[in-house]
Amino acid sequence: MNQTELKWKIEHTREILDTAIEKKYSFIEVLKLSMRLDRLIEEYVTEDYQNRVLVKQRAGTGKI
Repeated sequence: MNQTELKWKIEHTREILDTAIEKKYSFIEVLKLSMRLDRLIEEYVTEDYQNRVLVKQRAGTGKI
């Protein structure tokens, strides 16, 4: 999944989570949505970091 798709999924999941909280879904449902959002954010950050490392390596610098 690319960065654009991940951003969309993060925003969409955040909206769903906000709605679930507003509508007073069960604790378990809110927790599941929150965990899904956390995983998406983690994937986005990890992919972003890896992309920056690749760009730096291609540029010939080992520094990040």
